[in-house]
Amino acid sequence: MKKGKVTDVEVSCLKGMLSDNISEEDMARQLDRSVSFVKKELSILEKIAERDSLFINKTAGGEPGISVMTPLASTKIDENKSKQSTIPQQSQRNTWVHKIRENG
Repeated sequence: MKKGKVTDVEVSCLKGMLSDNISEEDMARQLDRSVSFVKKELSILEKIAERDSLFINKTAGGEPGISVMTPLASTKIDENKSKQSTIPQQSQRNTWVHKIRENG
């Protein structure tokens, strides 16, 4: 069984097998990897796919273009705005600045 980092060829194979609805056990057997390794890589690929679905930034020809926010991304941003901010307010940050000279 192979060990070490996943190769670009293996990532492409995983993407293809995922789109063909091949089971994780069959993927592991075909790539000569452990099932836990395949599950970990599939979870990474799913996170990347979710992230890429938030913004559309390619033209129909596949070239980079303008970015467009999808409704899912807008909803996520609205949810995050409703949560309390972890960034300190401006008044709290003023004490962090220390001036060595008043004129410089």
